Amino acid sequence: MLASQQELSGVQVASYLMNWDDHYTTHRFQGLFLIQTERFLQTQLNETRVQQKSEIAAHDVIKSDIYDDETMGNDNNDEENFQIHSAEHDKKYVLVNTRIDYQYRSDNLNRMCLYDFVSIFYKKKMNTTDLKYLSKTAGSMEEKITQKGRPPNERFLFPKQHPQVTTYLMMKYSEHHVPVLYGPQIPR
Repeated sequence: MLASQQELSGVQVASYLMNWDDHYTTHRFQGLFLIQTERFLQTQLNETRVQQKSEIAAHDVIKSDIYDDETMGNDNNDEENFQIHSAEHDKKYVLVNTRIDYQYRSDNLNRMCLYDFVSIFYKKKMNTTDLKYLSKTAGSMEEKITQKGRPPNERFLFPKQHPQVTTYLMMKYSEHHVPVLYGPQIPR
């Protein structure tokens, strides 16, 4: 709301009355939580080392466990954060996050790093337009050449391992977003 004891210009008043934004940016931003991804990767690395059962790997796991215990005392953010989303036409719910979406991305996107993935794609609930687009992409190149207007945004299905394979897909942004890295400060 408007602050008392503050003068406002005519432009400010008009923008408030029209429900316009009070600031403008040249870029769009998308958050990326590094802690949960880093912790998942560390857990996977430790499990892989344990499975190899070599002396060097066992020594590294013990050494990294000691380090992890020290850092766990310093911060309580060691748990991965999830969002609750519907799956299979709102009949059941699943826990998902960006890490799961990236881990189970389409095979066509396997060569893409996490940073680019977040800046180029977003998850979208499937509708009939998406299904129509996906069926047309399997069609001939002649249909694509004769298409008029702006080309539709690319869409990619999740593989069967993803918990939302039947209800969601990854869609390409019209304009790239700038990932904002959340988590501890990146060392210089």
